Amino acid sequence: MPTITEGFESATAVVPRSGNWTRDSSQKFAGAWSLKSAAVPTTGGSSSCTMTVPAGATTVTFRVMISTEGSATNRWDPFVFLTGSTERYWMAGIVGWQQPGTYALNGATQITFRYDRDSTGDSGSNAVWIDDVTFTIPDTVPPSAPGNLRVTAKTGTSASVAWDAATDNVGVTGYGIYLDGTKQGADQTALTYNFPTLTPGTHTVAVDAVDAEGNRSAKASVAVALDETPPTMPGILRVTAQGLTQVSVAWDASTDNIGVAGYGVWLDGVRQGADAAGLGRTLSGLLPGHTYLVEVDAGDAAGNRSPKASLSVQTLADVEPPAMPGNLRVTAGGPYFFTVAWDPASDNVGVTGYGVYVGGGKVGADQTGTSYTLNGLDPEGTYQVAVDAADSSGNRSALVQLTHVTPADVPPAAPPNLRVTALSYTGWTVEWDPAADDVQVVGYDVTVGGQTVATNTTVRILTRSGLPDDTEYVVRVWAVDHIGQRTTTPAEIVVRTLNDFNPTVPAVTASAGEDSITVAWTSSADDFQVVGYEVIVDQQTVHTTPGVDYTVDGLLTRKHTVTGLTPGATYDVRVAAVDSIGQRSADNTQQVTTVGLPYVPVATPVYRLGAWAGNVLDSQLVTWTVEKPEGWASSAPVSPVSANRGGVDGGWDGAGRHGPRRIVLAGTAVADSNLAMLAAKQRLLRAIHPSNKAWLRVADARMTRQVRVRLDGQIRITDDGPLAFHWELPLKVADPRRYALVPVTATAVIGSLPGEASATIELSGTYATVPARMRLYGPLRNWTITHEETGTVMRGMPGDASKLPADPQYSFTIDLAARQVLGHVPPEVWPEPRPGRSALAHLPAWFHLIPGINTITLAGEPVTGEAGTPRLVIEAYDAWS
Repeated sequence: MPTITEGFESATAVVPRSGNWTRDSSQKFAGAWSLKSAAVPTTGGSSSCTMTVPAGATTVTFRVMISTEGSATNRWDPFVFLTGSTERYWMAGIVGWQQPGTYALNGATQITFRYDRDSTGDSGSNAVWIDDVTFTIPDTVPPSAPGNLRVTAKTGTSASVAWDAATDNVGVTGYGIYLDGTKQGADQTALTYNFPTLTPGTHTVAVDAVDAEGNRSAKASVAVALDETPPTMPGILRVTAQGLTQVSVAWDASTDNIGVAGYGVWLDGVRQGADAAGLGRTLSGLLPGHTYLVEVDAGDAAGNRSPKASLSVQTLADVEPPAMPGNLRVTAGGPYFFTVAWDPASDNVGVTGYGVYVGGGKVGADQTGTSYTLNGLDPEGTYQVAVDAADSSGNRSALVQLTHVTPADVPPAAPPNLRVTALSYTGWTVEWDPAADDVQVVGYDVTVGGQTVATNTTVRILTRSGLPDDTEYVVRVWAVDHIGQRTTTPAEIVVRTLNDFNPTVPAVTASAGEDSITVAWTSSADDFQVVGYEVIVDQQTVHTTPGVDYTVDGLLTRKHTVTGLTPGATYDVRVAAVDSIGQRSADNTQQVTTVGLPYVPVATPVYRLGAWAGNVLDSQLVTWTVEKPEGWASSAPVSPVSANRGGVDGGWDGAGRHGPRRIVLAGTAVADSNLAMLAAKQRLLRAIHPSNKAWLRVADARMTRQVRVRLDGQIRITDDGPLAFHWELPLKVADPRRYALVPVTATAVIGSLPGEASATIELSGTYATVPARMRLYGPLRNWTITHEETGTVMRGMPGDASKLPADPQYSFTIDLAARQVLGHVPPEVWPEPRPGRSALAHLPAWFHLIPGINTITLAGEPVTGEAGTPRLVIEAYDAWS
């Protein structure tokens, strides 16, 4: 095969290429030059060389030497070879000159050599060399046909031929010789050929050329004629015998310069078989009393034929008629047709056909078969049928006769096997088998409850839907024939829809907080299927669940907390079970009153820490006034704790966003008695334990927000008369964000694998970065979690390292604030969540959410043998600066 090799020996490229690789003489496989990859910075990157594939090339080979960091198992700093965009070879480490293999191009128009480098430590020369890039181009062009094929010598039994040489784009390797279409041995390189032994006559000689790839040219051909002298005409052609159906003839022998090969015989211009060597022939199968023209000629081995000798001959006449056909009978019939049949008749020469007569008149021409069908008749009609036999001389037998009366056309039978094939609470389907009729059933009439629902339908099935449950229907079906006759007594069946009951009432328990009600309920049963439950508060559905909620804190079975309620208010709470056709369980409404606030606000905002509240008149009639809320609404800038490194593992989302802040609340408390004042001091001191954290909630006219705090020094109390005191509450906040009390959640569910699904979570706070928690459930492997707005992708470890089965007891919790991963398994396997950071690929790309729209996309591959719908649950709290 032709090849094109780029050895880089010339500064002018043999094969067009692009990229930043350059010719190099320090390393080479052959010759003086090779091509070397460009230098790549230690911070990482790649260099590449792209070559244009020559037209028609099907494969490529190359030599490569590699001096890079890594090895075949450690994927660092690799050399990569691609055809088009498909990676075909990968290797890293210290590798001497080698030829990796032969690569099919499969229609690719470019090949690429690439060296990749990451930012890890150096090793080797950090370079790649290639040499001897060789493209193979198949030869598909056949040679030209040999020229001037000619006969150079011949005798009566031999001949020699010669021809001029053919041409080829690569080179002719030989010639094939053919005699009368048959190849003569193997291909040869000579331009002549001798046929030493040929039979007399004309032969066709052909020659074609072939190249090394087996491409063959068109054939050149020439006719070679040996012995062109025909024999003499046969002499004295004569009749030697004569009968009813045959004649025998004979003739005298012909002569030929070489030899007569045989004699041909023609009857009325039609040749009678092949040539034969004898001087006579008997011609059989003739018609009695007929005159025929007989001709005879002679042929030699070369195909030469003599003139024809001719003679007019006549067979003896046939005057004997056939015998009468026997056993005329009716073999099938109906109201509109019947079929007659008879036994074959006999004749001294041979029966050529039968005539059929109806009512004395002949029906059409004679036929060769021994049966006949009469169509288009009338029911209950009388018909006379006769049959005779005829021979080739026109002699006819006597007639055999019968009389047949067609039967009456009766109505169809009732459709059999009328049955119910589908039944539900709101519908049914009936079917039936084909009805029988003496002629043809063309359709069916159907009634339901006495009302016609189908007329002359050809469909043997009836479906009714949208019906009331527990209701009876009478279905009747008639068959209809081609003349409109209906079944005398129809097929009948009684169908009753199923009786569907509402789901049973789930038992509900409710516990109330100040601004929330937690509802739990038992499972409900249904005669069909319970598909979910609705939590209804004051006639409004606030939550719908199939019975199990997937949350970031694990699975919740038949439990839900309603938040954002008014303290001290009474609500109507109900849980309804819903079945597959939308029926709901009976009313189980109960009234639930939320816990009232233990204080009366006297100013805004209201500060609350444990059992203590500020800017209120509490239940002990102590008025707490907050005069200095330093650090809550405003404070000095938060000091930076790290440089901004984006979402890379170990970095931070932004400089100065996670430093602590200090909140100092100070004011006065006024009581109505000394005892109340002493009790108020104790409540303030017990509001937060020095070693614990607590939530500081601040409620203004617009919303309530909270921060996690701990004491930052001593609580100061200074008396201001017998019934009042000044107080100061110093607090430290590790996370400077101010959070909403109720989280925002969203769930992405993948319907089928491999695949992906997205969830949208909208945050209305003002803080630039908002931490979140995520819980991942299987079945899933090789998964990714993408924050679309920032393009950040978190990946699970490849293969089974991050695999999750379909069992929801197996899951991963990913805390984006703490950068922590926990693996959850059934408690009988391990009672507590375990560190799961190893399930994330190195390096994981951490991210926080942002104010406004956040789109989180989950993607992954199926787990063999596991069926289910993978899902990702996201939970975040609105956060403000």
